[in-house]
Amino acid sequence: AGAWIETIKEWLDANEYSYSPATISLYNNYLKNHYQPYFNNLKLDQLTEIHITKFRNYLLGKMKPSSARRCLSALKKMLADALKDKSPAKGVKAPQPNDPDVEAPTPEDFAKIYSIVKGSYYELPTLIAGWMGYRRGEVLALRINDLDFETNRIRVDEAWTKTKDGAYVIKAPKSKNGYRNEVAPGVLMEKLKEHVKKLRSGKVVPLRDDTTLLFNMRPDTFSTCFRRFLMRRNGPDYSFHELRHFHATWMFENDFPDLYAAKRMGQTLQVLKETYQHLGLKRETELDEKVAEIENTILHQIESIEKPLIQNER
Repeated sequence: AGAWIETIKEWLDANEYSYSPATISLYNNYLKNHYQPYFNNLKLDQLTEIHITKFRNYLLGKMKPSSARRCLSALKKMLADALKDKSPAKGVKAPQPNDPDVEAPTPEDFAKIYSIVKGSYYELPTLIAGWMGYRRGEVLALRINDLDFETNRIRVDEAWTKTKDGAYVIKAPKSKNGYRNEVAPGVLMEKLKEHVKKLRSGKVVPLRDDTTLLFNMRPDTFSTCFRRFLMRRNGPDYSFHELRHFHATWMFENDFPDLYAAKRMGQTLQVLKETYQHLGLKRETELDEKVAEIENTILHQIESIEKPLIQNER
């Protein structure tokens, strides 16, 4: 039997179009940076459960549990497809995920960020991420025909994604949750309307048609440039992606229904809760205090009922 790594390579080739380009690119990174260096030239018929168990421990020593879980789960999937019930990874459990490492700007932080980017080419992407919760790849893939100025809505039906070769292409969302058409604040739509006018007049870039991208920015360097732009102006240290977290936590803290928030963020309900609700600890404390006061509410109601009865008895 040949090196089992060749089996993994064959699996990736066979499933190239069964998964999103970003997922295949991630799996190829696992192969290059973890599977191949660790297992080296081990033959397929030599691979045992103890090898996989030791690999699990190796991953936990190099990365966070959630990252180790994803890397090992991908390997388990590949071996299960290739070897079925004979997979040596069958009995090895993936690590439990850690709490998501999510940082979200406060309203004060977001206001500072906006004051810095206002008037720059980062202004509109910042507002769309912070006020709409859209991802970087979705923001930079927006076209003029995604804007509905009559209903004040912004549609997402495409996003920049990374291929297995490391190139960026625009593709449809990989799941139905990624497709959405959400309402936008009026101020944002007015700013977008002015931006479109500038594009059409040629003051920025002559607009050929309504399918032209709104923002002529590279997705591979955008986040780095954005963060550097803030840091050079002594702004809060947040990534562009974390502006999206601001929108999610803002909805959570303002009692938006979970289903509505998940739809707006383009996520499943489970992912939304796992990712963001631990950030609402202050809100949770407030709710705990309300629960603790329930006795006072009931006692007050009883008092209001009993007082007239006592007076009538007199």
